[in-house]
Amino acid sequence: MFQSYALFPHMTVAQNVGFGLEMRKIAKAERDSRTMETLRRVRLDHLAERFPRHLSGGQQQRVALARGLVLNPDLFLLDEPLSNLDAKLRGQVRSEIRTLQQSLELTTLMVTHDQEEALTMSDRLVLMEHGTVRQSGTAQDLYERPADAFVADFVGRSNVVGGRPGDGGFVTDTGELLPLDGESPHQDAVYYSIRPEKIGLSREGDGLIGELREVLYLGAQTEYTALVGQTSVTVISATPGPDDTLSGLRSGETVRLRWDVADVRLLQK
Repeated sequence: MFQSYALFPHMTVAQNVGFGLEMRKIAKAERDSRTMETLRRVRLDHLAERFPRHLSGGQQQRVALARGLVLNPDLFLLDEPLSNLDAKLRGQVRSEIRTLQQSLELTTLMVTHDQEEALTMSDRLVLMEHGTVRQSGTAQDLYERPADAFVADFVGRSNVVGGRPGDGGFVTDTGELLPLDGESPHQDAVYYSIRPEKIGLSREGDGLIGELREVLYLGAQTEYTALVGQTSVTVISATPGPDDTLSGLRSGETVRLRWDVADVRLLQK
């Protein structure tokens, strides 16, 4: 399944889906039966006689999906299959592909640069950089236990700060002292990593003192950026309600940041 839909514009939906079967010299009766069965799987049987130009982007992508599935492959290859769709449609088609893949028990290899696609669609992830495997495992493995700073920064969002473990914490390159388990086995680490959603934010109380520099409203979530000394720290949390103590936070205010040292990852390059 190609990144572009690669449908034949002069063929109907049914003809596009049945093309591979025709090239394999499958008899017409069987070809038609398998084509319609596959179109029903992707809920496009009612559009069998339409041409690609009369379809939406999501419908064209499902035709491309059906064209691959109709061949009953042992291995299904997907090359950036959702990159041409808008965000809302991408989520819908992503779910459809995953449901089909699981119901058919079909081994599938998908290439994507979209982290959300990789995390939500995979049973196993292989993260590569310039043709070299940096880490492989489950989505949870890569997110919760990144092998190095590249993985931590690439998979999801993370605060990755350079420095070294020192007495009483992790000393950043700009001189700030960040909390750390004194018995950490990674005393040769050069990066300190903490996920934004693991950080608590408050107007007062315990924690590191920071100056709020940016507040981004994202609907259900709000993203805060604060400076702790010269170190920028991103925090993502549920958007506060009108009676919440964080309601009305503005740039320039002093805030407190705190997190559990168990959520910290010390990493190499």
